Amino acid sequence: MKRMLKVAGLMLAATVLGLLTVQGSLALWNTAASSTAQSVTAAQFAVSVTSGSGAVEYLSAGTSTVDLAGQDPLKPGESNTLAIRVGNAPDAGSGTFRTRIVLGSPSVGGEMGSHLTLNLTKAKGSDCSTRGNSLTGSDLGQDESALYCLKTTLAKDAPATLSGAKGTISVPLTATQL
Repeated sequence: MKRMLKVAGLMLAATVLGLLTVQGSLALWNTAASSTAQSVTAAQFAVSVTSGSGAVEYLSAGTSTVDLAGQDPLKPGESNTLAIRVGNAPDAGSGTFRTRIVLGSPSVGGEMGSHLTLNLTKAKGSDCSTRGNSLTGSDLGQDESALYCLKTTLAKDAPATLSGAKGTISVPLTATQL
């Protein structure tokens, strides 16, 4: 019996000593590795929006709307086209900050809503004289931009009571930093 107590005490002491040794060095949980120096570049993510001859406005975190340049008044059956340039405008001096820009289908609000037809396309050239057939996204490098064209047409049968009325056009824009 005495011998069993001595063996049990010895096993207990060995176990405690082993646990204290491992815990003190954390050798089983820690590891270290060396690496060569690297650089990290950060920038403010921003999307520039310019319409017609209007001022450049910026969409950044927390910004949900920009004001586009006003279009000329429309007469029934007439159309206007507004050029909208959307760009990748981070504040970084250097680096490769790429952004995917996708414009969604525009919608009209206000009393003119049912009398306006909107067509938003991506331009094929440097102006809206040659428009594409569809709305596609653009992958833009730093300080690059894409041109979109918003054609607004007032219905031929629009009532005279709309004279002087204004409408609100919303164009959803999604920008994803790549």
